[in-house]
Formats: sequence, C-alpha cells, structure tokens
Amino acid sequence: MKQALQQVLAATGLCLSSFACHAALTVYAGGGGGIPVQGLVNPYPLVIEAGGGTIVDVDVKLKGLWHTYPDDLDILLVGPQGQQVMLMSDVGGQFDVFGVHLLFDDGAADSIPDKDQLVSGTYKPSDNNLQVEVPFEAPAPAGPYGSMLSVFNGLDAAGAWSLFIRDDTSGDSGAFNGWELHITTADPARAVPEPASAALFGLAGLAALGVRRRRG
Repeated sequence: MKQALQQVLAATGLCLSSFACHAALTVYAGGGGGIPVQGLVNPYPLVIEAGGGTIVDVDVKLKGLWHTYPDDLDILLVGPQGQQVMLMSDVGGQFDVFGVHLLFDDGAADSIPDKDQLVSGTYKPSDNNLQVEVPFEAPAPAGPYGSMLSVFNGLDAAGAWSLFIRDDTSGDSGAFNGWELHITTADPARAVPEPASAALFGLAGLAALGVRRRRG
C-alpha cells in the first residue's frame, strides 16, 4: 500500500521521506595500482573526492583485478567521517584471477567464496578473519571494522573516501585497473516529512483526482 502511494506522490513531486524518492546515483572513478608480494598498495590509500548529499546507498567496484592468491588481500573502505567497512579479507581462494570485476553491495545474494574460484560478480562485503583481525597500517583507522556498507547511510557523502589495500602474506602479487564509488544520495529539496496515515490517504486522493482531471 505504501509503495503504491509513494508512486502517486512521486508523480506530484512529493516524497514520503528524504530517502524515499528523487534519489541520484553518482559514480566516482579512482585509479588502480600494483599489489606487492607482501605489503601495501601504492598509493596507500587510494582516494576519491565525492560531492555532497545525504547518502541512501553506497556500493564499491574493484576493476580489472588480477592476483595469484586472492585470499591474501585485505581491502578496507573508510568514509569522510571515519566510518569504515572491510570489503574483503581472507576470501577469494588460492586460484589465480585475471581481470575480474568485483562489485560490493549489501544487497548481493552471495559473499565472496573462501575456497572456490573467484569470478566477476556482485558480492556482499566478505570478511573471513573476524576473530583475529589485524589492524591496517596507519593512516588507516584501527579496528574493529564494519561489515556492511549501510554504515554510511544517512551521512553526508562530501569529502575524501579512502581505499586501503594490502597483501598480508608473502609469495604472491597482483594489480588492479581502478575502483569506483557508486553513491546514491537523496534530494531533500523536494522531500517532505512523512505525514500521518490520514494525511497520506488525503494526498493520494488529491493526486489521483488531479490525474483524472488532466486526462478529462
């Protein structure tokens, strides 16, 4: 019922809340780097400057990853206000990967596999090292680290977003072509506070009446 009502209200330029409609997706692109046999990706961290807006959703894409032992990788995202989420750690298996694209999304059906071959796809943030988390080297924040990208929801997107990447075990190396931030923000300019139930029915009725009159 509320979803149908939202569609009617959206047609009139009104929102049930600041996050419900009139959201805008912006994709920010950042550079890639080489992954050493053991240690930190250079530069450390990789930084993307994002514009402002109230965050509704954040996804992260890692592009063109190759590595001879993906399980060695630890990847941490830190937002402008200090919130952080571990995108992957001790997952991805022992099999070589070449040119895979990984999209990290809370709404994904699957986590990154721990033992099976890693392939391009959409995955939940995946951390298989929760019990013995080793803090990232400075200037990364100390743990514990978050496990969901929704930690950023409701915050202002403006500022520097930092991606910290390290290889935690010697013997293997890799690289990646770049990364992207997919940030959806609400447009508060056309949003209104959520009204009481009675007012919802009234607004919906008025909107529907207006549509009928225009068609008449």
